[in-house]
Amino acid sequence: MRLTPPETQDTHVFDITLNLFTYPAVLIAHKLGLFETLNQPGEWSVTSLSSHLGLAPRAMNTLLNVSTAFGFIHRHASSYALSATGKEYLVKTSPYYFGDFWNLMIDNAHLFAFEHLEKAVVTNTPQFQKDVLDIFDANQKNQQQGIKFTHAMHSLSMAQACFWPRCIDLQADTLLLDIGGGSGAHAIGALAQWPHLRAVVFDYAAICKVCEHYVSEHQLTERITTHSGDMWHDPFPPADVHFYSNVLHDWPPEKAAFLIGKSFDALPNNGRILLHEVLYNDAKDNLAAIAYSLMMLSATQGQQFSAQELEQLLIDAGFVCIKTLKTSGHMSIVSAYKPG
Repeated sequence: MRLTPPETQDTHVFDITLNLFTYPAVLIAHKLGLFETLNQPGEWSVTSLSSHLGLAPRAMNTLLNVSTAFGFIHRHASSYALSATGKEYLVKTSPYYFGDFWNLMIDNAHLFAFEHLEKAVVTNTPQFQKDVLDIFDANQKNQQQGIKFTHAMHSLSMAQACFWPRCIDLQADTLLLDIGGGSGAHAIGALAQWPHLRAVVFDYAAICKVCEHYVSEHQLTERITTHSGDMWHDPFPPADVHFYSNVLHDWPPEKAAFLIGKSFDALPNNGRILLHEVLYNDAKDNLAAIAYSLMMLSATQGQQFSAQELEQLLIDAGFVCIKTLKTSGHMSIVSAYKPG
């Protein structure tokens, strides 16, 4: 048989192989303190960084190259500096610091290891820890772990919390209930944009303590309060807006439907619900939602939804005037009203 070239290039299969190394390498750079080091005064070269971090120049070059390729670092001749993205998301003093979520990923690196991800796929069960149902079961059994998770979610949420309130008109609303609100990041973001608004963060008692710390940091104690409770069993306090961010994706559709229905029953007439998620597109081929669903498969009972799927759950509960908007990055928000 005469050998002829394939009809397609091998780029995609090669990229899968290579990215098994590149993404963890950025987490390693973060863990070793590369980005915090570059935030310190001075001119940083391969030699000075190698000496400071205790790495051989070959390894140092590799971390610098991968971090530059992802846009976190700029190279100027023989010196290196943080990019604007690096400064905003990878330095602890930034309000948008993402590092605590990366720390959660590092601490639970087994979730994206081949063996555990394969087991999650084959058994359709979370692989967060032995003898726990999922990450939330683990957080309930270990309060300190739950607190660490809340700090990680704050790290994930603060930038997003600055964008979605600019996409939604909350002028006619007075009290927002942030259900499963954790650190209160989204309540803080909403109140920064809408000075007349007040908010209540609904979560477990230990998590409410973490929230109160962040609320105090942002000098919003007069406008944001906490209400401890279990969203599955306890009644929601009064509010005219119910907000869920990265909550519904943690649960199977029937549980998401339960929460949406519970909000419908609790909201006043003309009350509003907001669902903030990474959504599948119509074809379900957007990598961000696919990757997020794999994370959910590894650690929770849930998966990402499409806009149409969330809209149908809202319709089934009785909500009307449903709209879906892109907010920032990979995030979208679905808005709906309880009829008057």
